[in-house]
Amino acid sequence: MSNIISYDIKELDLVCSNGMMSVLMTVIGLSGSALAEKWYEKDLIVWLMEHDQSMIGLGMAGFELTELPWQEAYFAQQKQFLYETLALAKMGFGWDKLDYTPNKELLLQKIEILQKMLEQMVYEDVNYDIIQEWYDACDDMEPMKNGYPICQKHGILLSVYGCVACHGI
Repeated sequence: MSNIISYDIKELDLVCSNGMMSVLMTVIGLSGSALAEKWYEKDLIVWLMEHDQSMIGLGMAGFELTELPWQEAYFAQQKQFLYETLALAKMGFGWDKLDYTPNKELLLQKIEILQKMLEQMVYEDVNYDIIQEWYDACDDMEPMKNGYPICQKHGILLSVYGCVACHGI
């Protein structure tokens, strides 16, 4: 079973094995959590960290790029933030906090594909309905409404499932 990160309108996708998807989300969490300062940057990382397949099921962590919580007023900044997050992840930021060594060559290939997909992203393709559903589903228990807590061990922004690197702890 695999996971697919897609950008259907542009007919782009990134296929990841279950193991690679876990590693990819974790390194994005490490770098993005360190860089995120604004609420709209943190929302992107929290949303991505909800794609923890150890919590939602193997092969279920894929997503459509247009469904991230993009904000019209901050779209350019969000896109730049994610690009910088991926660039920092490629440099190995935070990998020393992991209890394993990622397959660097394969991981860098996946990150580069994701960067190329992100470069193509335009706000006109955003799926407003899905984004609104996500925000509507958030209640007072959501991490983003509780000061955006982070994992003390990994420094990753927590999702409703906890830390993507600790897998729910």
